[in-house]
Formats: sequence, structure tokens, C-alpha cells
Amino acid sequence: MSSRFALRRIGDSRGMIMGLATLWIALFHSNSLDFLQSETLLRLHLAGTLDFLQKIGNCGVDIFLFLSGYGLYHSLSRDGAVLPFYRRRFRRVLPTVLLVSIPVSAMLGAENLGEYCRNAFLYGLFLPGCTNWRFWYCSFLLALYLLYPLIHRVLRRFDLGGALGLAALSVLLTLLLRQYAPRYFYQIEIGTTRIPVFVLGAWVGKRSREGASLPGWLALPAAILLFGILYWQKHLVLAAQYAFLRRYLYLPPVLLLIALLARLDEALGGKGLHRPLSFFGDYSLEIYLLYENLYLALGGVFQASDGVGLSYALPCFVTALLLALALKRAAALLTEGLLGKAGE
Repeated sequence: MSSRFALRRIGDSRGMIMGLATLWIALFHSNSLDFLQSETLLRLHLAGTLDFLQKIGNCGVDIFLFLSGYGLYHSLSRDGAVLPFYRRRFRRVLPTVLLVSIPVSAMLGAENLGEYCRNAFLYGLFLPGCTNWRFWYCSFLLALYLLYPLIHRVLRRFDLGGALGLAALSVLLTLLLRQYAPRYFYQIEIGTTRIPVFVLGAWVGKRSREGASLPGWLALPAAILLFGILYWQKHLVLAAQYAFLRRYLYLPPVLLLIALLARLDEALGGKGLHRPLSFFGDYSLEIYLLYENLYLALGGVFQASDGVGLSYALPCFVTALLLALALKRAAALLTEGLLGKAGE
């Protein structure tokens, strides 16, 4: 293991980290799982820990957004051309999302054609009165793609000060919405509270491109700090009106976890869990889109035969994985048919 940790290693381990985040989000979306019903896990004193990890599984979304910001900085820095950047980003995400959002929105139903279009074509999240958050992440990610060239310019000019300024501005906007437009705040805070982790991911991408590194000895205190923060958050109780603050509190452990995972991957030479987790990372978007919808849709058809609920969750996940393979291929064929085989 080298004495220093190069930030570019995060990019090398990106697939593995995204794979872990994908599994973590799937665990979070398995909302009928109840590890506290397992006598074996209770005897091993693991039930409480697994229950906590499931409850904070939406941290996987923060990992996605951090890595997305990290990758976007590198992508736009290739030649600084905005239109090719947009083409690369949207051709990766939009066909895949629409292949799921269009039929799922039809199956969920809508009061009128306008409501259906808002849900199916992902712009409803930003309009007052949204009641369907099934595809909120994709809507928000596409909005960040549109805004990213501006974010990129701020980071290039003001470096860390620009990143912290943008993060602070997003927090201020969220708090103003909470104060003066509470209904709209509760509709959109699931995304706005994640802006800081996205912006910091882009800034770390900038520093990695510049060859920045960290002392290797920081890994141990970082691990201790990570477990300390998680222990504190496990016992933290927030009143319902302040529950949104928990998303901001996810930021430190997410940053620490990403760095530690990349450092561990480096120490193992890209072996161990790198390949299997990278497989899930390659299909992260497809699994994210399919698993929750399947888990919710099949609940009225199948039931778990065990108290924990694994006998329902695991078949749903395997089914989502198989469909993810088909979805990625279908999106590739659709993209090639409509836009040609233009390279990334």
C-alpha cells in the first residue's frame, strides 16, 4: 500500500462503489424486511445493526450523486464542449429511464393526460402539486446535468470556495422554501438536500484531475470517525419537522465511506469484491429503476414465507437483475436506432 492515497483512485473504484450503493438502496427499498424478527440475528447481536443499515440505505443515493459529480467534472474537462457533454450524459440516462417511466406511469394511472405526461416524462417533480416521487432521482439527476456546466465554471474559477458557496446556497434555498413555501419544500427537499454532496463530488473530481492525494495514515482515523458518526446517528432522534436535516448529516459518513472503500480497493489490488460489486455497478441505474417498482407491484401477488421477508425480497431482486440486463440492451438498441453509434 502506498504512503499516499491519490484521489483519482475513487474513479478507478467507481464501479465497485456504485455496486455497493446499488445493493444498499435495494435493501432500503425492501421496506417489508424486518431483521428484528430473526432470532438468529438477535442472538448474534446483528439484527439492530442490519435494521439501522436498512433505514439509512438511502445514503446509497448520496453515493450515486457524489460519484456522478466526480465523473461529470472529468467528462466536461475533456474538451470543455457543452453540447457533446449533454449528448453523452443524456444518451446514457434518458432512454433507460423512459423505457421504465412510460409504462410504469401508465400502470400507476393518472387523473388526466397532463398528469400522466408529468410523471412519465419526469418533469412533474418540479411543478407544484406533484404526488408521484417514483422517479424523483432521475428527474433531479437530469436537472443537475443541465445545470452542471455552470457548476463546472464556478469550481474552475473559485475551487473549494466555489464548492462550499454553491453548497451553502443550496442549503439557504432549501431553508427559504421551508419557511415561505412549505408545501413545495416537502415536495422537492428530497433532491435539494442532496445538492451539497453532488457539488463536493464534482470538486473532488477536480482535485483528482489535478493529481491531489491524501496521507495514507488518514485511513485509520477516518474509519474510527466513520463508525463514531454512524453510532451517533443511530441513536439520534429528530422531530418530524426536522427530519430533512438527516440528509445533510449523511454527508460526512458518505464522504468517509467512499474514500475508505476506494482505499481498501487499492490495498486489495482491485481484487476481492471489486469484480462482483462492479457488475452491480454496471447495471446500477437499471436495477435502481426496476427493483423498487417490482417490490411494490408484486406485494399483492406473492408473500414472504419467513418472518424477516427475505423469501420475498430475494426473488424480487433476482427478477429485477434479469430484467436489468434486458433493459440495458433495449436502451442501447433504442439509442443506436435513434441517434446512431456515436461514441461517448
